[in-house]
Amino acid sequence: MTEATSPRESLGSRLARIDWLDVITVMTLVLLLFHSPKYWYVRSPVVILAICGVVFPSNRRHPTYWLIMTALLASALFYNWFQSDNHKYLECYWALAMFGAYSLGESDRERVLALNGRWMIALCMSFSVVAKLISANYVDGSFFEFTLLTDHRFADFASWFGSVPAFELARNRELEQLLTTGYLQGTAPTTVTLHSSARMEWLAWLMTWWTILIEGTIGVLFFFPARSRVAPWRDAILMFFAITTYLVATVKGFGWLLMIMGIAQSEKTSVRLAYFVTFLLIQTYTMPYEQVVNRLLQGM
Repeated sequence: MTEATSPRESLGSRLARIDWLDVITVMTLVLLLFHSPKYWYVRSPVVILAICGVVFPSNRRHPTYWLIMTALLASALFYNWFQSDNHKYLECYWALAMFGAYSLGESDRERVLALNGRWMIALCMSFSVVAKLISANYVDGSFFEFTLLTDHRFADFASWFGSVPAFELARNRELEQLLTTGYLQGTAPTTVTLHSSARMEWLAWLMTWWTILIEGTIGVLFFFPARSRVAPWRDAILMFFAITTYLVATVKGFGWLLMIMGIAQSEKTSVRLAYFVTFLLIQTYTMPYEQVVNRLLQGM
């Protein structure tokens, strides 16, 4: 009986000894290593700092390290605020939270990160819903329809479920590019007609209101204290949101950041492991599924 249970106890003891603060820190560095700002004058120092932090543990545990990282990320936002993605601001806030946590004593670091993670998720999702609801172009479904028709990150999903062939989506992207930068080549059209379909319009409407519903639910639930009865539900819903959303919109960096903050605000090892698995799962979404499926169908 003892031999049968000892491996299970051994696994439990190993899980109990995980330094989750260090796991969160390394995951944040992995995020910054692969999803640093695209501007070379920020990307290079951020990547160098991230590598040094991964290789040398003492670096990543020093508040000055995170203060420098925050300053670099903030500089990219300051000089490029007009074209920076929303989650890049959240990355900067999270780096600042890391600085704040490592400026405190060891006993307070996880608690501070947990508080920051929970409030950032709650505020991020809540502000996102408010911004969507006050935008007429969003609530009528036109934002998602335009995105599905022109954004390459949605191309596979739009082709499969929106009944618009891939070559027409490619043409849509060319037309959108012509509309925005055509004047550089001496062509300045004021309107273009994108290829769409009735199914695409229905799909855009469905995605519009599903996004508002699930983001609103996550925002509300994460305002509750960490040990409230809704905590298990909000963790499950946030992971479900990540699993479904980033399968369609391959904005991997945003998904990774949400999972990191999810780990930080959770107190249960099993939930933290689930967030970590979801973090890894999001990476698999970058695989060329459409090409694989097409090859398989051709082989049949």
